[in-house]
Amino acid sequence: MKEQSIIEAAKQLFIEKGYRETSVADIVRASGSSKGNLYHHFKNKEALFLKIIEKDDDHWLHEWSLKSHEFNNAREKFIGLATYSATRQTYHPMRSAVAEFYALESHYSSEIKAKIKEIDDRYTECFMDIIQEGNRQEEWNVGDPWEVSEIASALSVGMVMLYGDYPIEERKRRYVKSAEIFLDGLS
Repeated sequence: MKEQSIIEAAKQLFIEKGYRETSVADIVRASGSSKGNLYHHFKNKEALFLKIIEKDDDHWLHEWSLKSHEFNNAREKFIGLATYSATRQTYHPMRSAVAEFYALESHYSSEIKAKIKEIDDRYTECFMDIIQEGNRQEEWNVGDPWEVSEIASALSVGMVMLYGDYPIEERKRRYVKSAEIFLDGLS
């Protein structure tokens, strides 16, 4: 149970203070744990942060998997993912801390970079499932679904960064517009 209390305390601190401004000492104090206990569960602050992101990502993926069945074809599903992302990702309370964490990526160990890629690839796989479905349904013919999915994922992340503070209806409109432009390029 101590691991969960560390995760919850750290997440709240990352939301309030950001990634860089949250120290291990802050996390220890807020969780009522000890430094030794924190390091027993997590190799370092980066590993703890990635665990938080991964847990949030699990929740996001679960929600999307339930919602993804509402659409009739791959095009609708792609636009549905854009709309879902416009609402869900933008309101993610750790959005700023995640952006700050990713900006420091060049300083991380190869182990941390591999974990970041693993988490990012899970999101890209959502796009790849849709791209492959569109190939099967002959909505488009994409020769390299993974590459196209990585591009779609990068576009979505850019939309979060650029339009994250826009009013919800305007943000959704722009996400849908970007998805339509992207999809028109596949046809």
